[in-house]
Amino acid sequence: MAFADFQALYKQKLTTADEAVKVIKSGDWVDYGFCAIHPRVLDEALARRAPELEDVKVRGGISLWKPAIFDIEDPVHHIIFNSHHMSSVERHHIASGAGFHEPMRYSELPRYYYDHITPPDVAMFQVTPMDSHGYFSLALNGSYAEAMIDKAKRVFVEVNENQPRCLCGTQLHVSQVDAIVEYNHELPVLPPVAIDEVKRFIAQQDLNAETRFVPEKVIPKVDGEFSEKIAVIGGGPAGLSCAYYLAEKGYRPTVFEREARPGGMLMNGIPSFRLEKDVVEAEIDILRELGVEFRCGVEVGKDVTIAQLREQGYQGFYVAVGLQSGGKLNIPGGDADGVMAGIDFMRQVNLHEKKTLSGKVVVIGGGRRDVSAIYNRQE
Repeated sequence: MAFADFQALYKQKLTTADEAVKVIKSGDWVDYGFCAIHPRVLDEALARRAPELEDVKVRGGISLWKPAIFDIEDPVHHIIFNSHHMSSVERHHIASGAGFHEPMRYSELPRYYYDHITPPDVAMFQVTPMDSHGYFSLALNGSYAEAMIDKAKRVFVEVNENQPRCLCGTQLHVSQVDAIVEYNHELPVLPPVAIDEVKRFIAQQDLNAETRFVPEKVIPKVDGEFSEKIAVIGGGPAGLSCAYYLAEKGYRPTVFEREARPGGMLMNGIPSFRLEKDVVEAEIDILRELGVEFRCGVEVGKDVTIAQLREQGYQGFYVAVGLQSGGKLNIPGGDADGVMAGIDFMRQVNLHEKKTLSGKVVVIGGGRRDVSAIYNRQE
């Protein structure tokens, strides 16, 4: 069809909101869509019809404003709202007894429409203006909208020039539409949230021993913790993770760490401006509260052997020694005095073995570790 034909079809279906909602009758299911595509003028027109309707069920989710049908008299008998996912607006309305929450996983919504819930008699929602090919974009809709449209007996669209056209979202052709209403209004603007401050406050609670979260042990047997001794060799990220999950299941593993403190690369290879050491230490303290024992300054294979650990009663071993060695330059002079890998330099800085450098310093490479080395050199 030519664009002129699409335009003619558009004008043929163009009507008013009050005229469009006349087809809604008592007992019908009406779908509003999701979030920012909830209808405005169609919703207001439906609210005006409320006194003459009974048991109309409206579906929607995450309302960003208060629908007009929420303010009608005696909504329980006239128009009741069913929410897929509640915003605060819907939560207050449902708490008043004028609606229901339909608990479900969002990803299951298309299947609900196709296989389980009553198909909507009318689906009505906002769209963008029609393009030259006769398509509307559902803009800021939920990804389940295609299923809603497929199952709806009638589809009404409310054209709003302020809705953004989302090319990757659901598209709706004018031939699929039963009624078109035009109404331009501003989209809602959500108030700013100081999320950084909120996250900082929550994270701070985990640094404090009095308020930090220590998970409960989930022991897969009825007679308490396990008595078997397990050795975790290496106190870096892998070793700490292993110790955590063992402790959570009721074991009391021992972590053997060569350095003077656990943490591995988290403590010794990453500068504090990237990962503050008190954050890592707080996580390690949680392991201690769960019953993990740390033996630092012990190099397995040198200070003690696995055979000796077996003699001490250890029955399980998890080897997590890591790969804390830097690459070498395959060029003349790459092994000269004063040449060291970035990892080795960072370890010396973090363990306070190297406090100052003198003379000119050359950093070869521009990756994150090299930049970290420069930062620590300046410090």
